[in-house]
Amino acid sequence: MGQQFSSRTNPVAEVLSQLKQVARGPKDGYTLFMGTVANVINGVLQPDLDLDFARDFAPIVYATSSPNILVVHPSTGVSNVKDLISLLKANPGKIFYGSSGVGTSPHLSASCQYAGGTQMVHVPYSGSAQA
Repeated sequence: MGQQFSSRTNPVAEVLSQLKQVARGPKDGYTLFMGTVANVINGVLQPDLDLDFARDFAPIVYATSSPNILVVHPSTGVSNVKDLISLLKANPGKIFYGSSGVGTSPHLSASCQYAGGTQMVHVPYSGSAQA
């Protein structure tokens, strides 16, 4: 890059404050924010954020991919999605699933359960390490 730069990693609780700082900062190309899909999702789910991702940010690179995966404990006897749907339909509201928090990609991915006529209980953790 030909010059010094610094990087700051912030706890989740500080991300919103940092997002606002970058959005309101000088538009000089020297201040960047490396975000995730969670930042965009939160912008939709929390309209009072005082941020508009389409207005305040311009994507410059697709840096990574983070797929969601669906796993079950082997003791369930479930070996495919069809079996999982059958188990969920037979036990509405009795099966729990964890995610890395409300409004995160795994949480919203699991929300498709309603389209399949099933119902699970969401257990939101405060990050992916805990989930």
